[in-house]
Amino acid sequence: MKITDLSMSKLAMSKLAMSKLGFTLERWRSALAMFFLISTATTAATEAADSLRYPGKTKRDALVRSAEQLEAKIEADPNAVANYVGVADVQTFLWCYGFELHADAMPQCETAARRALELAPNLAAAHTALGIVLLGQRNWDAAERELRLATELEPGRAASFHWYALYLAAMNRHGEAEKYSKHSAKLDSSSGMTIARSSILYFKRDWQGMVDVLTPTIEQDVEYEAAYDWLGMAYVQQQRYDKAIPTYRRAAELSDGLAEVLGGLGHAYAVAGREKEAREVLETMYRLAEHWHVPPVQIAFVHVGLGEKQQALDLLDLAYEQRSWELVFLQVEPWLDDLRAEPEFIKLVEKMNFPK
Repeated sequence: MKITDLSMSKLAMSKLAMSKLGFTLERWRSALAMFFLISTATTAATEAADSLRYPGKTKRDALVRSAEQLEAKIEADPNAVANYVGVADVQTFLWCYGFELHADAMPQCETAARRALELAPNLAAAHTALGIVLLGQRNWDAAERELRLATELEPGRAASFHWYALYLAAMNRHGEAEKYSKHSAKLDSSSGMTIARSSILYFKRDWQGMVDVLTPTIEQDVEYEAAYDWLGMAYVQQQRYDKAIPTYRRAAELSDGLAEVLGGLGHAYAVAGREKEAREVLETMYRLAEHWHVPPVQIAFVHVGLGEKQQALDLLDLAYEQRSWELVFLQVEPWLDDLRAEPEFIKLVEKMNFPK
């Protein structure tokens, strides 16, 4: 989806219109410049973007294939509950990774989750899927009920405990989140659950805990891109930029340029004072966004690192309209700390209507 096609977009991104967001003429011009005026500098990052390769294409293609296969299985056997759970999971990942907008992925997730619950009302995985749907709808209390119920229905399912821990972390309830996260890690010691554990430590702001968890994970699997991504976050927060930047570069290479990794790399360059490289990454992300969906929050992270608060706030407004996954963590995301005193940010938090 090209940004230049927004006014015709089925994704409803035309809500960036001046009257909707109350832009002044000056700010509207600034926003137009931000989205449409791309530098002509012939950097390596620009050349990479010109190849028009979907950010994270390998992972996205695998998810899309999986969705197609599951739909075919459902057509062959409409009463096989596991296939509906599978569809819900795939659509969740397409949204959370930023491959699809909420408007495209999550209605399909909800349909699949509710059908699974019709077939198996006490299936924990289906309640977790519905809880995630409700998170996207910002129905916080209902989301918690579903996510907590999933842990009660199947106490041995690690994924249910992790998703509930994520909810608790997002709501700034870190003590409870830690309890559920530790339990999920005891149930499942796989690399994937190590990443899940590190995410809870991140929002808890336990940077060294993340390093302690992720370093052995990488030693065991030197090509696990997610481990490099989250380890890069920890190093940034520790201001160990000599480690953060090469770690993020490796994550970008292994993840096929996943948008959330590019955002992290650009942010790392920016806070390390390497403005030229940060702007190269930023330019790459805007060029990619001319052709595909790139989560606005990931671009905002680079602007925050560069001290460009208004550009970041405008992108967060867009993320709100899109119901971006990252905004679930608006209250606790460390990389947005520099915006918290801004009146527009305070209003955005109020609009999210988080539980008190």
